[in-house]
Amino acid sequence: MRILSNYRLSASALLLFLGGISFAQTNPNMTDQQGQTVAWDSVKSNWLPSLVRDGAYDRTPHVNKVLHWAEPREADVMYRKRIWREIDIRQKQNMPFRFKGDEYSGGGMFIEILTDAVKKGKIKAYSATDDRFTTTMTKDQIMEMLQGKPETLQVPNPDNPDEMMIKIINNDFNPDLITRFRLKEDWFFDRNLGRMVVRIIGIAPLLDKYNEE
Repeated sequence: MRILSNYRLSASALLLFLGGISFAQTNPNMTDQQGQTVAWDSVKSNWLPSLVRDGAYDRTPHVNKVLHWAEPREADVMYRKRIWREIDIRQKQNMPFRFKGDEYSGGGMFIEILTDAVKKGKIKAYSATDDRFTTTMTKDQIMEMLQGKPETLQVPNPDNPDEMMIKIINNDFNPDLITRFRLKEDWFFDRNLGRMVVRIIGIAPLLDKYNEE
């Protein structure tokens, strides 16, 4: 019998700070003011954009722009509540989080987009020893947590079967193992806007692990 144990990534979890951060991708056909082609920032390292029109019609370029949040004033906040929620991406309405991208975007699943942003320094990752973002994590620590430590095995030497040699096996990260995301949110009423406002402060991917029994 296999016993399912849920735990947070990063000694238990990986908490990504998202306060005031937005994402934007450039289009491979875009040019800057000097007429130079803008490099496409893809998630998958082995993906390259097509240099010609790959299809029977021209695709409309979708350019994502950064939307800056209006910073609320403390004096305008009449009510505030900290909310923790979980998104189960195995549910039908949350399947877009598992979309692996297509040949036009070079994108990946949501967890791959997050880890790619951490590697490129777009967002910071913190240890979940607490939920106040007190301990930062390096890229190597994150990948070791996602992939596990390399395994060392003794195998016969192909040149001399009587001798044993050490072989190091690096495990690949399987994004399908991430099944949920825990959100740290602030809900507050801004009297200047006259409505409730929701801000996502952090996201913690949750990994399902099984024992060997």
